[in-house]
Amino acid sequence: MSITFAPEMSEIVGYRLTDQMGGRSERIGDYDSAIAALEDMQRTGALLPGCTDPEEARIWGPQLEIETADSGEEPSANFSNHNAVRLLELLGFASGNGDDAVESSGECPAEDFLGRVMVAQAIAPSDEGVPSYEMAGTPRWIEGGRRAGYTESALDSLREVAEWALKSERAVCWG
Repeated sequence: MSITFAPEMSEIVGYRLTDQMGGRSERIGDYDSAIAALEDMQRTGALLPGCTDPEEARIWGPQLEIETADSGEEPSANFSNHNAVRLLELLGFASGNGDDAVESSGECPAEDFLGRVMVAQAIAPSDEGVPSYEMAGTPRWIEGGRRAGYTESALDSLREVAEWALKSERAVCWG
């Protein structure tokens, strides 16, 4: 599981059907037409233009993709739940009592979020990292650890999201 931080979504301008093998439809203007096209493809097994592996495409099927006014331009940052909780705690959104005390989704005005990131960058201690380890027993449990400097890098990514959201007059959302 993971949590993604991104600017609030802009206006929806259309939809596309895609598959995981490079297939992509032309833009479809409205949601009802997009759903009808998706259901038709699922029923008939039709392939999308650009599909490179028809067998796999039929196994996985098409997906509906939302296109926004700035699709592909907006930055985002994705973190494991554990690392996202740590970041939310650093930004003052969590109580510091562990994963159960943190809301895994939310939003914040970009100016406020950027300020929180800048404060965290200024006062957070240097991240020395955490080694990975394996817990004995059944089931087998391996904790992946965190490389040195990870927090600083993650805060840089969050700052990029916040600055873009501020410039675009949007909130920062996560979930």
